[in-house]
Amino acid sequence: MQKKLTLLLVALGITFSISNITSAQDFRIGIGARISHPVGRFDVLYPVSVGGTLRFEYQLLPKFFLNVNTGFIEYKTTLNYFFVEENYSTKDVPLVFGAKVFYWKDFYALGEIGLHFVERKVVFDSRIFRLNKTETSEGIGLGYEKHIGRSLLLDIGVKHTFWEMDTFYFDNVEVGMIISYAF
Repeated sequence: MQKKLTLLLVALGITFSISNITSAQDFRIGIGARISHPVGRFDVLYPVSVGGTLRFEYQLLPKFFLNVNTGFIEYKTTLNYFFVEENYSTKDVPLVFGAKVFYWKDFYALGEIGLHFVERKVVFDSRIFRLNKTETSEGIGLGYEKHIGRSLLLDIGVKHTFWEMDTFYFDNVEVGMIISYAF
């Protein structure tokens, strides 16, 4: 945990120090939608969910970008047991830092590490149980990015994210589409 936090702080420091020296052509901001499909034990409880994402990127080298991503997604489900209804809700706000490397024309590989601010809520028999946590995560992904005109980019990617909360593993596959503007 301490090693992950140290890596996260180093990535944060590098990102912010680089952002202070950005030139007009090197910075991108993007907004988009993402579809998350839980897998593993996470799939048993939650169906597919839709959320939004916001991405900031800085081009460090011709084919190498540092990025910061945040967003919001909520997983919801209802279970019925012997005439008793249980409602589960998990709200996730990630703050992840990563690197994107273009390896062939418009295709890239992505690696991320970061924090997830999570709220779990269970409504059972008119009683509400809430749990707020902050967890670390790792993610890897692949994507395709294409210029649309001079300053707009379309980014379509697939990412596998893994994080843990109280011995419950949140393992999901996300498909995202982001429209970015290059400054």
